[in-house]
Amino acid sequence: MSKANINKLALAGMPYKTVNEARQDEGRPPLGDINDESNPNNKLMANTPLGVVTVDEVLTAKEVATPPPATSPAAGPPKG
Repeated sequence: MSKANINKLALAGMPYKTVNEARQDEGRPPLGDINDESNPNNKLMANTPLGVVTVDEVLTAKEVATPPPATSPAAGPPKG
């Protein structure tokens, strides 16, 4: 089994390199500025049913399982 197939199985198909990291590994020039944090090619990306998205804010399992904090109800007219 190739290293690529092992990594694909181990990571459940999730990316572990940015587009520019993969390009540089192949000896190709980066897309855009390699030092620009806002360049989407410097972020991890995943293909979803909604299209390709960057994976820069991934929730932890705890964050997903914890319900949001309760908010106080807005003050309304007095009852009576």
